Amino acid sequence: MVNEILHSDIRWAILRHSWGPDRSLISTLTSANMQDMQRKIDEATLCPSFQDAITITRGLALQYVSINAMCIIQDSPDDWHAESSRMAEYYEGAQIMISALLSSSAGDRMLHTRDHGPLATVVGDEQPLGVRRLLESAVSVTPYLQHSWSARENIAIQPLSKRAWTLQEYTMAPCIIHFTQEQIIWQCTTCLASEDNQYSIFDNELPETPLEKARKHEPAYNDKMNPKLSRFSLTKIGWYDIIEKYTSRSITYTSDILPALSAIAEQVNFYTQLSYCAGLWKGVDDTFYYDLLWQTNKRHNSPIRAENGSPSWSWSSIRGNIRFPDWQGNFG
Repeated sequence: MVNEILHSDIRWAILRHSWGPDRSLISTLTSANMQDMQRKIDEATLCPSFQDAITITRGLALQYVSINAMCIIQDSPDDWHAESSRMAEYYEGAQIMISALLSSSAGDRMLHTRDHGPLATVVGDEQPLGVRRLLESAVSVTPYLQHSWSARENIAIQPLSKRAWTLQEYTMAPCIIHFTQEQIIWQCTTCLASEDNQYSIFDNELPETPLEKARKHEPAYNDKMNPKLSRFSLTKIGWYDIIEKYTSRSITYTSDILPALSAIAEQVNFYTQLSYCAGLWKGVDDTFYYDLLWQTNKRHNSPIRAENGSPSWSWSSIRGNIRFPDWQGNFG
C-alpha cells in the first residue's frame, strides 16, 4: 500500500507530534491489532492529537494522513527498520505537514477553544472591524529567525522543538501548518504567515538552510564529468551545524540516535556523494579524519555513553550535545 501511495497521484498529510513520556496515551499499530485496524479504525478510540489530525486532514480535502505510530508496526523491528529508512520519501512527498507545535504528548489537543482576551472594535464605512492584541505563539515557530536582522531574536523553545526526531521532520517537509493555542501559522521554504499578521515584510522571508540551497541548485551541481567540483561539501551543506543542533535535543531511546537522522543523512549523501559510516563521512580531502574531532559540549548536560552499539569513535555513541572545531577547513 505504501509503494502505491508513493508512486501515485494520491495526496496526503503527515503528522509531526511528540509522543510524550506516557506511552499508554498514544494509539499504536501492533501485530495484535493490525487485522482489526485494517478492517476499521474507530476514531473515538484514538488519542486526541490523532483525532485532531484526522479532522484537519479532512478539512484540507486530503485523502490520507500519515502517522508513524499507526503506519509502522510498533512491535516489529523489521517493519520499523524498513519504514524508518524511507522517512525522507514520506516527509518530502507529503502535501503538508501538520505540526502539533505546543503538544508535549499525544494526549494533547491541537484544536483549541480560543480566548484572545478583549477585542477593540473599529467602526468603518461598511462594517465593524475587530482588532486584537499581538499573539506570542508566532515567535516560536522557527529557529531560523534568530539572525541579527530578525525582529525576533529571543525565540521561545516549544515542546515539539526539543525532540530529536522532529528535527528531520522539520527539515524535510516542504510545507508545514503549525497549530498553537492562539493561532495557526503557515510555513514553507519561502515564508511564514500567521493569523495575526505580525511578521513584517523583512522578517517573514525565511533564510534558506544550506540543505534547502542544495535542493534548489541540484542541476547546477550535478556535473558527473568533474564530481569533486560539482558536489557540495559537508560544511557548505550544513552537516556539522545540523549535528550540533540535533544532539542538543532529547531522545528517549539511544538506539534511535542514528535512525532519527537517517532522512537528512540520505540527502547529504545524495548531494556530496560521500560514504556514510556511523554518523561520519568517508571521502576525499580527509573528511573522515576531521569528523573524528568531535567533542562534547560542556555547557550542556553532562554526556553519557549511549550503549547503542555505535563505535566509540563516533559522536553517535554519546547521548549529549556534540560540537565540532570552529575551523573546518576544506574537509568534505
